[in-house]
Amino acid sequence: MGEPKAGLDLGGRTLLERAVAVARAAGLEPVVVAKARSALPAVDAERWPEPDAPRHPLTGIVAALARAGPNGIVALACDTPLLPAPLLVALAARDALTLVRTPDGRLHPLPGRYPQAAAAPLAEALAAGAPLQRTLLDLGAEILDEPDADALLNVNRPEDLARARERA
Repeated sequence: MGEPKAGLDLGGRTLLERAVAVARAAGLEPVVVAKARSALPAVDAERWPEPDAPRHPLTGIVAALARAGPNGIVALACDTPLLPAPLLVALAARDALTLVRTPDGRLHPLPGRYPQAAAAPLAEALAAGAPLQRTLLDLGAEILDEPDADALLNVNRPEDLARARERA
């Protein structure tokens, strides 16, 4: 993309601002988990640092679980700017480790529900460099179906951002 995704503009708000807003709309208390050196736009949310290494999707999740309370977390990425608040509400209401599946059958670990009971096995998987999705399935993650494929549109390329702008 040529610039940090968190600061990309979509409808007058950065992707990070949109993530914080949807978490709040779902009744959640947003926390930004990122590497200490990450240049992020200012948002009204606490920031928790994640280790610089390893570079793995589990790094932020494990770091958040280490600081979260006994109920665990609902984790989301700022580069999925079309997430509906009701999806986050549904994830927060679950007790089990949960992934989201879109109509095309793709599984998404972010957003996802990560209970505190998953903290130790996820930390072990991170230390082993295990793939995130395989790890979650091996741990018996439940699947929550999201009927709107665009709800989990991931902004990785300029054309993804253009599509998100059309939908927003």
